[in-house]
Amino acid sequence: MKFIADMHTHTIASGHAYSTIAENCAAAAKRGHTHIVMADHAPSMPGAPHLIYFMASAPKYVEGIRVIKGAEANVLGENGELDLPEIALKRLEYVIASMHEPCWNPGKDKEAVTRAWLKVIENPYVDCLGHVGNGNYPFDMDTVIRKCAEKGKIIEINNHSFEVRRGSDVNCREVARLCVKYGVNIVVSSDAHYKDEVGVFDHSIALLEELGVPEELVLNADVDRLKRYFLDRKGIEV
Repeated sequence: MKFIADMHTHTIASGHAYSTIAENCAAAAKRGHTHIVMADHAPSMPGAPHLIYFMASAPKYVEGIRVIKGAEANVLGENGELDLPEIALKRLEYVIASMHEPCWNPGKDKEAVTRAWLKVIENPYVDCLGHVGNGNYPFDMDTVIRKCAEKGKIIEINNHSFEVRRGSDVNCREVARLCVKYGVNIVVSSDAHYKDEVGVFDHSIALLEELGVPEELVLNADVDRLKRYFLDRKGIEV
């Protein structure tokens, strides 16, 4: 597969990342990408920017790359509440919902995590479930992936997770298999915290190839497919 976008990157605004929007876009351009999602951490993550950051204007093009204005919102509990209010979510072009230990730690309660994901999926502003392979957040994968199929949500195969989140290799394999079974769209992402990580998908690509995941399910492997998603689902041109 030839990828045209990195759907999850961070900038210095996240507080624990080390590159600017311009640096990330320059790295994307070198990889031959056309789009990039800037998804800095929402306010509950330590070091994250203030709410106003997600409501401010951002340039649509940097270094010739279409910058998709996003956020990585934090799931705060089993009711699926996020740490960004509707007024901010409305202004974003792409919302990833993720679970992070500093923001919510249910102690590997599979039922609680499953309930949380099902509630998150009901949120009309959420586009993608982030790094769901994290072994610290076990859930009923079949139930959640089927719900994603019903609601048109995207599942992320997060390359960074293979290195830093326990169990991600095994869990992502099962998640990807279920995405194929139920026809759920996938995005591959770097979760880059430094410019040289932008577009690095080696672990994720190996997994997709091993499982024979159809390319048509992978949104960011084709520019027309990506544009069509945003136009059909979000009513915006990217």
